[in-house]
Amino acid sequence: MSPQERRWAARAQVTSFPLYDQIQPMHVEAGIGRALDEVEAALAQLEASVQPTWEGLVDPMTRMQNRLDSTWGIVDHLLVRAVFYVSRRLGLRQTWSF
Repeated sequence: MSPQERRWAARAQVTSFPLYDQIQPMHVEAGIGRALDEVEAALAQLEASVQPTWEGLVDPMTRMQNRLDSTWGIVDHLLVRAVFYVSRRLGLRQTWSF
């Protein structure tokens, strides 16, 4: 491993940034499935003991949404980069509106 790779690896461990170059399609399926399972279990638990308060309902729902958003955000980033890369390789010029 080069010094640069070691620095990036150390940074990834400290900041919890995804190691995008190591993500494979099988990781996406497993990661999304695991996130959905976790959120489904948390939702079932919340439904069983719901408290109609901000802390008892909205905060847990927000944490569930954040879990799904952060997991899908990694996939979305990779998809956008892939489309951009392929477009450039094909010589396509397009105005991106993200």
